[in-house]
Amino acid sequence: MLDNTTYRKSFVLAVSLHILLLGFLLSHIKMPAPNPVVQSSNNVIKAVAINQPALNTQIRVAQQQQAVQQKLQQVEQQKITQEKIAQQQTEKTNEQQAQRVAQQKAIEQQQQAAEEKAMQQQAALEAAAAKAEQEKLQQAKTKQQAKKKLEQEQKLLAAQAIEQELMQQEKADAKAKQVAAAQQKQKQLQAAKLAAQQMLQQQLAAADKPTQATNTLSSADQGQIDKYAALVKNAIGQQWIIPDDAQKNLQGKMLVKVAPGGMVLNVQITQSSGDSAFDRAARAAVFKASPLPVPKESALFEQFRNLNLTFKPEGISS
Repeated sequence: MLDNTTYRKSFVLAVSLHILLLGFLLSHIKMPAPNPVVQSSNNVIKAVAINQPALNTQIRVAQQQQAVQQKLQQVEQQKITQEKIAQQQTEKTNEQQAQRVAQQKAIEQQQQAAEEKAMQQQAALEAAAAKAEQEKLQQAKTKQQAKKKLEQEQKLLAAQAIEQELMQQEKADAKAKQVAAAQQKQKQLQAAKLAAQQMLQQQLAAADKPTQATNTLSSADQGQIDKYAALVKNAIGQQWIIPDDAQKNLQGKMLVKVAPGGMVLNVQITQSSGDSAFDRAARAAVFKASPLPVPKESALFEQFRNLNLTFKPEGISS
């Protein structure tokens, strides 16, 4: 690529040489002298004598001038061409310079991006290292806490074992006391049972003895008997749970022996309903209703000592 300064120097030197050459040629050219003119007094006849050497010189000068002119034109054309080339070179140089600037900028951007990426990677590595250190500390802390918890659990288990042993000892002592108390209670129950059996035998014996009841009852006594009979039937009816599959046409009879005070001594099914579950339910209802609401007066109670009751799904009747 031509440098602009070198081109200008060459161009000025060429133009200067051409100018010197043109001046040298002009200085050596001799102009022809004017031809003598012959005039007559009557007729003017003008004649020009042709000087062939001078003409040839003029022709050569004209040719040289033309050559110089062509040379100047060539120099001018070369100047224009060289200016175009120089402009193209300048544009190309500018373009190359712009490309170099762009390339340099791209390289700088790449370097900056690489530096940023390296910084990010470094930051990520530092964060990972910090996280690993934190996890390590956390693991150590967790391990220490687990160890402490294990020690506490071991102490708690030891305390629980001691407490369990004490509790078992206390339970053993309490059980021994309970066994002794149960044995004592069993003895008391056996004595009470024996006494109850003796009393029951006495009551049964008294119930089997014929009683001297008055043949005639006043209307007031009969009202009391009807009242207590209704109360007895109601008390038994409240305790009677009739089986779900019991038929509506079932009917049975039972004899209920009652001691003074209303305690039921015995219940005997004198006529079965044909459904054993129905019979058992009626008998159980009588025992659940004990003691029955009977009159306290001995004369009126004699009417309730032996009760003949009829039981149906609808209820109890006499």
